[in-house]
Amino acid sequence: LFTKNLVVFGFFGSSSWLGMSLTRMTTAEMDPVEREGWVREGRLSPVALVPPFSPVETYESVAVPVTDCGIPALGWRLRSTGAPNFNHLAYLEVSRMSLSNALTVIRLHPGLYLRSVARSAARFFWSPVNYPPFRDNLVATTSTYRLFESTVNLPPVAAMLGFLAFAYGGVRSWRWLRGGGSGCDAFFAFSVFTIGWVFCVSSLLEFGENFRFRFAVEPLVVVILGAMIAHLVRGKKSKGILNS
Repeated sequence: LFTKNLVVFGFFGSSSWLGMSLTRMTTAEMDPVEREGWVREGRLSPVALVPPFSPVETYESVAVPVTDCGIPALGWRLRSTGAPNFNHLAYLEVSRMSLSNALTVIRLHPGLYLRSVARSAARFFWSPVNYPPFRDNLVATTSTYRLFESTVNLPPVAAMLGFLAFAYGGVRSWRWLRGGGSGCDAFFAFSVFTIGWVFCVSSLLEFGENFRFRFAVEPLVVVILGAMIAHLVRGKKSKGILNS
């Protein structure tokens, strides 16, 4: 993916929206008066004056070159639904300039960025299904949905279960890394790395859909918790046999 993006689009990375996503956590969080002052002083480019993920024509007003082409996915300003087409090639330059601005804000305003990271980390534990496009489907599963929303999908409960799974998986991973584990422990190592990676990347680079990223690793959390419960049950049975 990284190589394809470099060859086809001229940037090495997984997402051309990185700069705009990071802007939500940095430049967009600045006091508007201070942000405008930084633009006048040349610390930030004029793209900082435009909210992230604005329609492509909005960026033309701050001197971002926008060239349309005949390929709908890359050159049309609107999708067939009438919504902005964020795959337009102009967003490559917008994201590049936005990333430069965001890095400047992180360097000069680290506290602002760290507060955004904390909010993103908390948002990771929001309900992954309470999302506008899913709500019509939730009507058909109202009772089940309400049960989960009032129990395991409560943010404090989801955070506790997530860290519990991460801790147990970490212990099993450490045993495998030391050479004394089994193939199952290798699975725990993979799961812990994946969960930790998704949590860290989403918290450091995105504020918005963090809870949707959690949805992708939720099955790993469930499997680890199931293995932990099975381990505890086996331990209690073994103690019962020894005591008898």
